[in-house]
Amino acid sequence: MTASTHSSLQGGPPPALQVDGLVKRFGDAVVLDGVSLAVEAGEVHALVGSNGSGKSTLVKLLTGVYSPTAVAGVRVGGREATLPVSRGQLRKLGVRVVHQSLALVPDLTVAENVALGTRYATGPLGTISWRRSREAVAATLDRLGLDVRPDDPVASLAAWQRVGVAVARAFHGNLGRARLILLDEVTAAMPREEVARLFDLIQRLTADDVGVLYVTHRFEEVFAIAQRATVLRDGKVAQTTPVAELSQATLVEALTGAGPQPATVRTTPATPTVPTASSALTSPPATAEVALSVAGLAARVLRGVDLEVRSGEIVGVTGRAGCGKSELGRVLFGLQQGTAGTVRYAGHDGPLTPRRLARAGVAYVPQDRRRQALLTGASTRENLSLAWLGTLGRPWWLDRRAEARAAERAVRDYRIVPGDPQQVIDTLSGGNQQKVVMSRWLTRGPRVVVLDEPTEGVDVPSRREIYDFVRTCAADGAAVLVLSSSAEEIVELCHRAVVVDEGRVVARFDGDLDVATLSHVTLEASSHV
Repeated sequence: MTASTHSSLQGGPPPALQVDGLVKRFGDAVVLDGVSLAVEAGEVHALVGSNGSGKSTLVKLLTGVYSPTAVAGVRVGGREATLPVSRGQLRKLGVRVVHQSLALVPDLTVAENVALGTRYATGPLGTISWRRSREAVAATLDRLGLDVRPDDPVASLAAWQRVGVAVARAFHGNLGRARLILLDEVTAAMPREEVARLFDLIQRLTADDVGVLYVTHRFEEVFAIAQRATVLRDGKVAQTTPVAELSQATLVEALTGAGPQPATVRTTPATPTVPTASSALTSPPATAEVALSVAGLAARVLRGVDLEVRSGEIVGVTGRAGCGKSELGRVLFGLQQGTAGTVRYAGHDGPLTPRRLARAGVAYVPQDRRRQALLTGASTRENLSLAWLGTLGRPWWLDRRAEARAAERAVRDYRIVPGDPQQVIDTLSGGNQQKVVMSRWLTRGPRVVVLDEPTEGVDVPSRREIYDFVRTCAADGAAVLVLSSSAEEIVELCHRAVVVDEGRVVARFDGDLDVATLSHVTLEASSHV
C-alpha cells in the first residue's frame, strides 16, 4: 500500500498533505529529486534525514521560503495548492508551522505571545480588550490541554510549555479548520524528560484529525510518537515505512545506505576496525603539537568534556541535536563562558575572548551563518573583509583597493559563485554563502579552526568543495575541530571522533571510522547515559 492511497482505501478523510514529484535545483545541483510524501489525517508522520539529505529544503518549500523547480502536484486536505505559498495562503489551506526557533518574546505573557501571531480581541471602539484576549487564549490553551495560564510570562515556562505556546499561537482562533501542522525540530533544545509532555499535546491534535509532519533528529521520538516515517537521503525518498516495521538498525541503514552493523555501544575509548574512506586521510605524526586541549570542560550543557586536537589533525565531535556540541564551539571561541575546566591553545595565554583568539590564529565558523556570520544586505566583498580589516589599512582608514584585490583572490581561490565580489550576499546560494564565511577565516592561515555544522543547508557540489578546503587547511598544519550531527561528514573528514550525549563524551573513535558503526553508537548512547 502506498502512502498516497492509504486514506482512500480506508474510506477516511483525504490526506492532510500530499506532495508528488517535488524537485529543487540550485544551479546545477539537484537538492530534491522527485520527492513524494503523504501525511494522513490524524497521523504523526516523521521526516528524518542526515545533513544534506534535503530535509531543510523540503521544509522551506512547503512553507514558502523557496520556490520549487518542478512539482507534479500538492494537495492539502484534498484541496489543490500551488507552491510557493504565502503565510496567509498557508493559514487558509489549514497548514500551521512551528519552527525550532519558536519566535516567542520571553518578556511578554502567554496571552500576548499567542495574540501576536493572530490578532488581539478588540472592544467596541476598536481598542484592545485585554479581558477578551485573555479569555480567547485561555479557551485555546484549554482545548490543547496546555496547563499554563494566559498571564504567565513565557520566560517562566518549561521548554515543552514554550513549544506548546507556539503551537497554541499557530492554532489560535481557527483550530477547527486546521488540516496539517509542521513541527520542525521543536524538541532540539528540549530536555528529553519533557518530550513526553509535548507528545500528549500532539496526540490531542491528531484526535481532531490534524495531520502532523514531525521533523526530528532524535530517533527515539520516531518510535515514540510517529505512525510512519519517511527517510530522505541525497535528495530522494529512501523509504516510507510504518514505524511498527522499523528498528533502530533498519532506520540507520535507510539513512546511511550502509548495511546492518553490530548495534553495540561503546562507552569507553574504542577503535573500530572497519576500513572506510577516512582511512585514506594522512594522520599527523604522534609528535605533532597539541594545538587545542580541553580538560573537564563544563557549561550549561557540557559535563566534563576532555579532548585534544593536534596540528594537522581533523577531529570530529558528533551527537544528536541538543547534545552540547554547538555549546562547545561557543565556549572555545569565547562567546560563552564555561563553568568549570580548562581550555588551552598553543601560542595563546590569557582570557578566551573572540578578539584575542582571532589575533592568536583561532577561527570559528558558527552553525547559523545568516544570523551569526553574515552581514545581510551587504556585498560579498564586504562580508569577506570582515576578518581582514586590521590588515587592510589603518584603524582610521580602509584601503579599498587592497580590500577589492583580497576579495577578488578569495572569490577565485574558493570558487565562490557568482564571481562578482560586489554581488549582494543574500543572492548567493547557501553553499556559496558558506564558502564566503569559510574563506574569510581560512585566507588568514589559522592555527586552529572550529567548524560548527560546516555544510548545513549546503548543496552537494559546494559540500565537496568545503571538504577540500578543510583538508587543505589541515595539510597546511592547522588543527581542525568539526562539530557535526552527520555521521557521513565525520567519517569523510575526520581522523578521530568523539560522540557526545547530554553534554558528556560517551564514546571515542581513535582509528578508522565507518558510518554505520558511528551512527549506531550515536543512537544508542542516550539510552545508556
